[in-house]
Amino acid sequence: MEKHDNIILFNRLVYFFWILLAGGLIYLQVIKYDYYLRLSKKNFIRRIPIPAPRGDILDRKLRPLAGSKLSFNIVINPRTKNKENSFRLLAKLLKTTPKKIQRRYRLNYFGPYRPVVVAREVSKALAFKIEELRMVYPQIGIQPYPKRIYSYGPMLAHVLGYIRAISKNKFKRLKDYGYKPRDRIGAEGVEKSYEAYLRGRDGWIELAVDKMGRPVEVLGGKDPVKGEQLVLTVDKDLQEIVYGKLKGTVGSVIIMDPYTGEILALANWPSYDNNTMVSPRSKEIAEIFSNPLAPMLNRAIAGLYPPGSTFKLVVATAGLDSGLITPSTKFYCPGYLELGGARFGCAHIHRQEVLEDAIAHSCNVYFYHVGLILGADRIFLYGKRFAFGEKTGIDLPGERGGILPSREWKKKHFSQPWFDGDTLNFSIGQGYLLATPIQVLRMAAAIVNSGKMVRPFVGLFSGNVRINPVQTKDLMLDEDVLKWVKDGMKKAVSSPEGTAHILADLRFTSVAGKTGTAQSQPGKPAHGWFVGYFPADKPRYVAIVFLEYGKSSFFAAKLLRSIIVEMHKKGMI
Repeated sequence: MEKHDNIILFNRLVYFFWILLAGGLIYLQVIKYDYYLRLSKKNFIRRIPIPAPRGDILDRKLRPLAGSKLSFNIVINPRTKNKENSFRLLAKLLKTTPKKIQRRYRLNYFGPYRPVVVAREVSKALAFKIEELRMVYPQIGIQPYPKRIYSYGPMLAHVLGYIRAISKNKFKRLKDYGYKPRDRIGAEGVEKSYEAYLRGRDGWIELAVDKMGRPVEVLGGKDPVKGEQLVLTVDKDLQEIVYGKLKGTVGSVIIMDPYTGEILALANWPSYDNNTMVSPRSKEIAEIFSNPLAPMLNRAIAGLYPPGSTFKLVVATAGLDSGLITPSTKFYCPGYLELGGARFGCAHIHRQEVLEDAIAHSCNVYFYHVGLILGADRIFLYGKRFAFGEKTGIDLPGERGGILPSREWKKKHFSQPWFDGDTLNFSIGQGYLLATPIQVLRMAAAIVNSGKMVRPFVGLFSGNVRINPVQTKDLMLDEDVLKWVKDGMKKAVSSPEGTAHILADLRFTSVAGKTGTAQSQPGKPAHGWFVGYFPADKPRYVAIVFLEYGKSSFFAAKLLRSIIVEMHKKGMI
């Protein structure tokens, strides 16, 4: 009986283990099938990414400004055992040392199955030679790569920007959107603003590999998809003129359509070669960043300066629109105004002035009087109406909003009350007021465009789809008010005593505008401004020239004159 019981117990244990084994097989082969299938595939299938070219960037006439060309990188298979042989061979071919190759390998290593880049952008001849050596050195290979090329370098660097390898912090934020380590991403300019349009979709190739990780068969893949084409508002020919005339003089020039906000040209000097930023070399990068003139600064949208007498257009508009002055209101200019024992100067003794003459002559004393009549609060309100102290919203990264001061602002930042002397400085665009060239340009465009203020932009089309519709804000200004201000701007050019009379002898067109010579840091020359439009009667262009430490607005107006002359030669006017 006892023997029979033992047999029964044994049989039950056998059945139990068979059931356990069957359950385990069902769990592994059925329930966990997908999981282990993925693991098994990883053991013999490798997916190698194929980088997609970025979309081309074109000017408004569909001429190429930025594109991609096939480049070649040398890679090492990280699964190879004797890497020292590879380091020595490549050092010989690249005329460097094995230690430098080894250091690049360590810097660019991202995992056991991802080819490690040890040399970028090698010549086609060297790439072919590496391919010939693969029979002997299968661990070394060539990786084709779409290199970004900027056709005009410094001329358009602040508009186009550049791309660079994605940083670790940015990768952490963007990895869920398909970005991978060492991907290239837009860093500045439209490359950054329109990254989502320009970025392509990478392809891939699946390889069967042996136990050493060596490819044995191509299993399939997917072709990369090039990024979308981006068409800009910029006219390459006009940009060439503007940059060529500005080159060598620190400052910025912008030309815009006053009715749409389309930026036709935007140039800064000094500039930098954005091709250098794509393939950075330590010496060249160090030279760019150590340059005291700050070539990376997009002065047009991020340089903050006192706008000087260009701001008198806002004060004139405020006086007329509020009804506190008329076009015939007169003030006497003896060359200064005394207030509280201090003298606030003017460039000349203008004697009796009305508004039109005061704009044409840029008479400080006239606008001191208007400023005192308006008061700081009303000047602030009209400055705010023209959006000073705010970003314009241009589709370029790095724009700054500037400073539009008020009583509250001064109390907060300096713990001091507002004085009448502050109002005098405010009324001629000095003191605490700071603006960017693009803000001053937009103000002038609003005066031209019947009081409608546009949002500037550079992105026009992606494919056949318009990216930026025209956006305007009505400042609710009477057309007569704007006419009187424009009459003063015209006289600034047409009158022999006008501060911009250098622009008067252009037989093929007429110009209207406002000069500004703004005080800068103590001991340094003044900044020079000119903002205006042309032709004066039927404006097609609104333009601003800003010269940093340019001494006088005369040189700003003179530079614009040279630009307009060249535009005429090219049939643009």
